Amino acid sequence: MDASLIEKLDRRRYRLSVWKTASFIVFWAGVMLAPYVCDKPAKIVFWSLFAVGAAVFVPVAFRLALLESRIARDEELNRALNNEMYRHYLYLSMSWGFWLMIGIAFAAICVIQLFGVVVSALTICAGLIYVGIVFQKVAQLIYNR
Repeated sequence: MDASLIEKLDRRRYRLSVWKTASFIVFWAGVMLAPYVCDKPAKIVFWSLFAVGAAVFVPVAFRLALLESRIARDEELNRALNNEMYRHYLYLSMSWGFWLMIGIAFAAICVIQLFGVVVSALTICAGLIYVGIVFQKVAQLIYNR
């Protein structure tokens, strides 16, 4: 297999991953913050963030899935681009995301107990999932640089 093709596909996968992570951060931030804003102009801004982020996220995720499918189908590309180091970095980033979620859950429980803050379970769960996914994706980008 041509080394330039492997490098090109690796750069494309990284670039698409950056766009996917950034658009996920934007569109889920809009979704999570919109219910807590009271005035209509601010709600419009947050729902616009959601729309723009989703408009970028969906096609980028689709293109990344097509690229991963192409890599998986070609045995030589798969061996070169999904090697042990790449999988190790993926597992490390998943571990970081998981432990961050556990740490934030513990901190949220402590804050709620100490200060008597009233927060809905849905807000806490959505926040934990959001932070865990974002941190995992950012760690994956850092490791795979």
